[in-house]
Amino acid sequence: MKPVTKLVSLDVPEEKMLAALGEVALRHEHMNHVLRLMVKSLANVTLAEAVAATERKSSSQLRQLVKSLARKRLGGNRLVHRLWAKDKHGEAQIPYAVGDPSPVPTVKELRALARAIKTHTNQMIADRREGWLHDALSKNARSIMR
Repeated sequence: MKPVTKLVSLDVPEEKMLAALGEVALRHEHMNHVLRLMVKSLANVTLAEAVAATERKSSSQLRQLVKSLARKRLGGNRLVHRLWAKDKHGEAQIPYAVGDPSPVPTVKELRALARAIKTHTNQMIADRREGWLHDALSKNARSIMR
């Protein structure tokens, strides 16, 4: 079945809606700025270098870049998806299939990472149950899994 084309008139929303849309746009740019700051930290470059390198990147491209830089800098999921072993001297290490082994993080580093994961997980749960994601999905209940 061919979709029906409807004639619409372009419009600008009323003042309260326009202000809310403006806030969304500003918050979106705040998020992009934070992603650029993450690029700066992960790539170990100056803010000017990070901004120049990401100047025309979309939010999606910025997220992908942060993901890629994090994997390069932090080693991806090596903590839970790699073999933990000891070398011939009894030193703990995380060997790769090919290449040099990775140093084992300290207990303090692992506990800090676990706390950060817990914080992010709890925030995602709250967003899904009662936050922005719940609100957005309540307005658009259609399934995409069909």
